[in-house]
Amino acid sequence: MAFPPDARHAAWLGSFTPAEVSRLLREPSVDDPYERQREVLAGCSAPDRLARLICLYAQTYLPDDILVKTDRASMLTSLEVRAPFLDHTLVEFLGRVPSSLKLRGVTTKVILKRAMGEKLPAGIARRPKKGFGIPLAAWFRNELREHLLDELSPERLERQGIFDPAAVASLVRDHLDGRRDNRKELWTLFAFQLWHRNYG
Repeated sequence: MAFPPDARHAAWLGSFTPAEVSRLLREPSVDDPYERQREVLAGCSAPDRLARLICLYAQTYLPDDILVKTDRASMLTSLEVRAPFLDHTLVEFLGRVPSSLKLRGVTTKVILKRAMGEKLPAGIARRPKKGFGIPLAAWFRNELREHLLDELSPERLERQGIFDPAAVASLVRDHLDGRRDNRKELWTLFAFQLWHRNYG
């Protein structure tokens, strides 16, 4: 909530705030990490906050993240994925549907649940949302612990010269000691280090 309205959602989705990035990087970036979100939201003529977020997701998170992951995962196993809810006529229609039929309190997908409630097996339409989470917090404390410590070792970070070893060590220590759940932050750094080892 401390962020301006046009940056709040991106800050919530991200692994690090700009202040945290400044503490982590040896040479802090002066770029605005929320510039793209601000541009998209400025161009959205949506009537309310939910519609503006849907507009933002449709132009950023969906094509740049969700569909990319789906395509890579399916192609890796030689599967062809279809996304019927992205049919342009359905999307255009839903763009005209009032937000009150999409979200009511904390109940999401109101109109979809109502439309499909009798067509789906009992309990499917009303069950809680189920993401694709993996037990990273536990893995980093167990199976991936040594790999994490190797990739984020102070010696490697010092040689690399990108991240402040003390700031990273604090994140690692707090997570491994169970003081904080830093899985999201550590996964971001871990994945970057793996990428950097191969392509940096």
